Amino acid sequence: MDFLILRRNLDQPTVALPQGRRSPIKEGESFFVEHGTQRHVDMMVGTFPPKKIAHFRRCVDDPGIDMPVRIREDGMPWCYMMHACATMRDPIYGFRLPLAPGRDILQFDGWVNPEYRGLMIGILGTNSSYDCREAEGFERVYDVIRKIDKRSARLHQRMGFTQVGSIRHLRIGPLRFNRMQWDPGEHPLHDGRGEGGQARFRDWPDEPGNVAPNRTFAHNRGSVDAHNRDSADARPGQGASGTA
Repeated sequence: MDFLILRRNLDQPTVALPQGRRSPIKEGESFFVEHGTQRHVDMMVGTFPPKKIAHFRRCVDDPGIDMPVRIREDGMPWCYMMHACATMRDPIYGFRLPLAPGRDILQFDGWVNPEYRGLMIGILGTNSSYDCREAEGFERVYDVIRKIDKRSARLHQRMGFTQVGSIRHLRIGPLRFNRMQWDPGEHPLHDGRGEGGQARFRDWPDEPGNVAPNRTFAHNRGSVDAHNRDSADARPGQGASGTA
C-alpha cells in the first residue's frame, strides 16, 4: 500500500468557491462556531456508528486534537473536521508523521452531512479552519492520502497541497513495516537544510499479529484514517478531509 504525504502552507490564499455554486453560509460569516466537546458528540450519536462515536469521545478529550464542528439549531450535525498538533500514529498502518511543534498540524478526519453535500461546505469549513490555525501561529498543514485515490489527489491539489513525500506500507505475515521517503529538504524537522530523504523503520506493536490499538501513545492519540480517504463524499464514519 502506497501513500502520498501532502503539505499546504497556511499563508496561501483561501480557496474560492466555483462560480455559480450556492452555499447556505452568508458571506463574511464564520463557519465553525464551536469546538467539539462531549456535548457535541452526544448530538452525533444517531448519525454515526458506536465505534466512530467512541473515536470522537477520545479525540475531544485529547488536548492535542481540535475538532471544529457545526451543529444545526435542531441538533443535526452539519460537518466536523479534525486537526492534530503533535505527532500521531495511524492505528491501521502504524506509521507516524513527524510534526514540528507549534508549526505543523495534521488534518486527519472530516465529514459533511449528506444533506449539505454539493453546497461547498467542505471548502468553506476548510478555509475557516485554516484561518484559525494560522491565527494561532501554525504555518503548515499536512495530510496523507492513498496513492491510488486520484479523486482525493485532485481535491487536495485544488486546495493548494503539494506532495512532499511518500510512505510504503508492507505486510509480511504478522509483521508490518513502513518505509517513509521525504523529498530533499522537505522533512518537517529538517526542512531548509537539504536533509530530506529516506527513513526505514518498523513501527508496530511488539507482539506478532497485533493490530495497532486506538490508544494513547507519546502524548497524543493517533487516528490518521488515511485508509478511508476514498473520495470527497465519504459515508458517515469515514474520514474525508476537505469534503465539499
